[in-house]
Amino acid sequence: MAEKEWFVGNPHLSAEMLSPIEGRVTSEKLREGLENLREILGQEKYDRYIAPLHSIARNADSMLIRAANMRERTLLERECLPAIKDAFQVRIVRIIG
Repeated sequence: MAEKEWFVGNPHLSAEMLSPIEGRVTSEKLREGLENLREILGQEKYDRYIAPLHSIARNADSMLIRAANMRERTLLERECLPAIKDAFQVRIVRIIG
């Protein structure tokens, strides 16, 4: 995005690096779920697939996860979906990208 000329020359816009998801989550239940997920997946997979997520939300037995793009969404579904269900104790996981 920084290579766009409207962004580079605009003094009203700035860019920041995306911080890992665990630093942005405020809910204690979600933090516990993220810790469980780290244990299930291992640190390497967690850093690759989970830390860069944009957001997560949980309601009863369902969860909504927002990934950066469709590629990350597909990788999450392929590599992490069963682990996510186990770690957060949810039945339904919807991932959007």
